[in-house]
Amino acid sequence: MSKWAYALVGVVVLGVGGFAVFYLGTGSSSFDEDAALRETGACQAKCRDQYGGSGSAGFDACIRGCGEGGVLREECPSDRPACPAGESVVCRRGVWYCIDTSRVFPETNNPTPTASPAPAPTPTPTGARTPSSTQQPPALLPPPAPSPTPPPPQPPAPAPEPPSPPPPPAPATVNVTIEHFAFSPSTVTVNAGDTVVFTNKDAVGHTATKTGAFDTGIITEGQSKSLVFAQKGTFDYFCDPHPYMRGTVIVE
Repeated sequence: MSKWAYALVGVVVLGVGGFAVFYLGTGSSSFDEDAALRETGACQAKCRDQYGGSGSAGFDACIRGCGEGGVLREECPSDRPACPAGESVVCRRGVWYCIDTSRVFPETNNPTPTASPAPAPTPTPTGARTPSSTQQPPALLPPPAPSPTPPPPQPPAPAPEPPSPPPPPAPATVNVTIEHFAFSPSTVTVNAGDTVVFTNKDAVGHTATKTGAFDTGIITEGQSKSLVFAQKGTFDYFCDPHPYMRGTVIVE
């Protein structure tokens, strides 16, 4: 509301004398409303930079501070006048003024729209399936791979057989010649089971005798006598008709 409107109200209510007092108290000083609006706008711009716009309690309180004085506040009477809706009271050079702050930040005079709550989603019954416009058939899983069959257990390898003892050597035959009244060779070595053949080449008879062990008897000229030596040991023998004729058989 301009000062001329307040003047008209003062004439109607207070008369001419009251109008003069009101006019001198509120509008006689040189008040630049545009300058006040600029200062109020600068204050509100600081509020906006500090709180990031309308909607917060800090921003609204800061805006009210700009309207109630803020950076424009000076020494004014304590009886601050009430301003019409849409206007804010401002102290300027010791005098209270009512200015239209919507010219600076129109959103400060408009209530912040309250967002209507979104409708609650309809609960879906447990176990129910939500219909789908394009329902795909379930994917077929590949058949499980067959489990490998473990090989049957192998029987333990048989223990190796101990090596067979070597076969005994085949019985051998050793020849002893009786000649010139002597046994040749005079000593022979044989294995148990071997055979010793005594052959006489002298014109007289001879024997191969071991007392208590063996005796060939008289072997005439050109004859032979065989003895098998099965028992191990050393056997010294002689010729019974000629005891000085001696020989040895060693059986291993």
